[in-house]
Amino acid sequence: MRKNKKEQKYFEEKIQQSMLSKVNAQKKENDSQKDNQFTLKNEENVAFSEKTKVPHSKISTKTQKDRNRNRQKSIDKNSYLDFDKKSEDESDITQIRNIIFSEKNEKEQESSIYDIIFANLIALAGIMLSAFIPILSFALPILFYIYIEVGLYGFIMQKQLDIKTKFENLFVSLKKYVRVFCVFVIKMILIMFWLCIFIVPGVVCFLNYCFTANILFETDNLDAKGVLILSKELVKGYRATIFLYMGIALASLAVAVTAMFLILMLFDVFFVISPTFYIIFLIVAMMLDFILVALPLVETVIVNCYIDAKKNRIQRKQA
Repeated sequence: MRKNKKEQKYFEEKIQQSMLSKVNAQKKENDSQKDNQFTLKNEENVAFSEKTKVPHSKISTKTQKDRNRNRQKSIDKNSYLDFDKKSEDESDITQIRNIIFSEKNEKEQESSIYDIIFANLIALAGIMLSAFIPILSFALPILFYIYIEVGLYGFIMQKQLDIKTKFENLFVSLKKYVRVFCVFVIKMILIMFWLCIFIVPGVVCFLNYCFTANILFETDNLDAKGVLILSKELVKGYRATIFLYMGIALASLAVAVTAMFLILMLFDVFFVISPTFYIIFLIVAMMLDFILVALPLVETVIVNCYIDAKKNRIQRKQA
């Protein structure tokens, strides 16, 4: 009995070995057939490239370039689609809010204006305080302004859309800072380049990139190039209005300074006023007008134009 069992085991092992050898042989045959097919295809491609007198390497590089271009286009399309979806949702929300709150109270308007002024004061205080830090006293105010600009425009936009916001939202997450910094640097290089050529192209370039802060606040997928292109697309038709209100803001500064100068001239008739007091009072008048009138006016106009531009973009796509 033991001998029979041993013989059965021996024969079973032999059968398994033979089966494995057959399977391996079939795999080798399949691999060799695949290799032959691949070599034949390569030979046909080489022959075709020789006939058309185009090197095979050029064909491969062209296909790679086409693939990369298609990938980039698909990424850009997806990011723009995300932006459009967000803007469509926001437009629906704003329409509902306009229906519910069709008649906005004057008190609410005043409170939103005061909030915008207070937000500007926070931003200016941060910029001025950062200037007193040693070693980085020159670079830090610029870096802080780049950081706070996005949050400031986002805060104003939420106020204009009647969305409840806190002053904490002025400080955007630091993850966005690299993208914000890259956009700011490219924007300033382009503006300076066109200003060096002539004043008018520089002003137009500055107006083209007025919406970059709003776009950076709302989107996370767009790169620096996409943000600048989208801002240029959205600002079409709004350059004149933004430029007009910027002119009004500058005019208000001039009016404030001249009014303060005339008041000081009247006081100088009765009292002797030194030139240092003249300079101090003129600077104070200019700063007050800048904080209370000029800056909020320009910011609210840019934000309102951005909201209208988004609505028009959605309407064009739906039509």
